[in-house]
Amino acid sequence: MALDFGEQLRVAGQWLDAQYAQSVDLTVVDGYLAVEGRIAEDTKQSVSFTESELEGLSENARRFRVNPFGSVESRWAPCLRTLGQLLQTQVVEPHRIWSEAELLWVSGTQQGNFVTQQYRLEDLASRDRTHDRSRRMQDLRERTTPRRQWWDRLRAVGA
Repeated sequence: MALDFGEQLRVAGQWLDAQYAQSVDLTVVDGYLAVEGRIAEDTKQSVSFTESELEGLSENARRFRVNPFGSVESRWAPCLRTLGQLLQTQVVEPHRIWSEAELLWVSGTQQGNFVTQQYRLEDLASRDRTHDRSRRMQDLRERTTPRRQWWDRLRAVGA
């Protein structure tokens, strides 16, 4: 199963969150994702993941419903996941993603043309929260509990 780019970036974001990264720099190269986080003014942490490593980490996180790098506040993970989803929708193949102040910059190619785009972290986080709320509401609508079944039968009789 190929992992979508949004999910790959979410896993990278979870690693950055576990490092308490203040800024990020990601490089995408032929099946690898190199991730660097600035922890303090003069301290950086870096790691690189293969697609299969990202897939394994993602699967474990979904199965156990935990961040594979420890329990920390999510800052980068939701923003990067949303960014990855947007880039897939726009058919942008990123080569580098980095942060400056409250922006994420993306350089890559779109339909053979070089592009550089910026995204506000606040907008990405807001979009992620909206998506989460919509998904939870959909889950509630689809959940079949005895009480829900009773309510559905009651509504059908009254219709």
